[in-house]
Amino acid sequence: MRLRRSLLWAGLIFIVILAFLSVYGAFIGAAKAQQFFNSMPLAVYWSVFTILLVVSFYAFPRFRRQPGLLLMHLGGVLIIAGSMFSSQGGHEMQRKYFNHDKIAKGQMTIYEGQAENRVLVDLNSKHEKSDIRQLPFEVRLNVFRIEYYDTGTLAVWVGDDLIWSGLAREGSSIKLPGGYGTIIPQKTFNRFQIDENSVATDTEGPGANPAVEVLVKRPDGSEQRHYVFEYYGPVSKEDRFDMSYRRNISDYISELEIIRDGEVVLKKNIEVNDPLYYGGYHFYQSSFKAPQFQGHPWATVLSVTSDSGLYCVFAGFIALCGGIIYHLWVAPIIKSKRMNGNLPVEEIAHGH
Repeated sequence: MRLRRSLLWAGLIFIVILAFLSVYGAFIGAAKAQQFFNSMPLAVYWSVFTILLVVSFYAFPRFRRQPGLLLMHLGGVLIIAGSMFSSQGGHEMQRKYFNHDKIAKGQMTIYEGQAENRVLVDLNSKHEKSDIRQLPFEVRLNVFRIEYYDTGTLAVWVGDDLIWSGLAREGSSIKLPGGYGTIIPQKTFNRFQIDENSVATDTEGPGANPAVEVLVKRPDGSEQRHYVFEYYGPVSKEDRFDMSYRRNISDYISELEIIRDGEVVLKKNIEVNDPLYYGGYHFYQSSFKAPQFQGHPWATVLSVTSDSGLYCVFAGFIALCGGIIYHLWVAPIIKSKRMNGNLPVEEIAHGH
């Protein structure tokens, strides 16, 4: 009895500590929180918490008799164990005791038309002996491309002050504050070009020269037409204000291939929320590098994450949710049906 009471108090204390740790981690930022939760004191905390949950299975027979409670506590154990296994310390343990050498987390930069297997490991790791590790396969970037929304953003500046910013919808009339007149976006271009008749056209083919044609109506009734480019600014500058234009990005896409022993074993176009998975690693679209000079290749920046412990965490969440559903909804329904089924026929007839 004393053991059970001690376990209950210990469990309550550990849950309160977990609540405070979660709040603290939310305020210190993702990078510092990762270091904090993977530190040695926290590793001891997670280990003791896991042992506490396991001991509770044996100290409280009720857990073993009620599937809902059993699943909830088992889910907690699996989540903590999987998280510890996927941490930097967990990967070091795999390397030391199981000869399973995997990169916990890192980044790789790949230029178009090139294959790469080098990973810049997470600098927060104290277990890695080198900043650069190699994958047992190569990742090749065929094409990196950026997709944009049809309507870009137009901004109006007076000196260093932004007086208006919004979508450059074709045909919309925008009255500027401060008596600067009205601007009307006429047409947007992805590949702007002036033909021999001085007519602006949107050409086909490779490359990009995004721009928007803007009609400026001044307060005195005069009008002037401007072409505002994303890369070069306006062709003709309005005397009283300036304009800038940029397209709004909708997605980043990297067309990747996995090469192993000289052969392509997998192809996939990855996006921000659609990673590639191969060889125990997830490759996420993280960032990109634009060409420094015209004609130079683009580069994609991939976040590389090991899957160690991931499925254990998934199983824990499934068990936790299943236990909650069973304990709060399924078990009461089963209990109610059993009680109703055991009532005498006379009581059921009289509505009892």
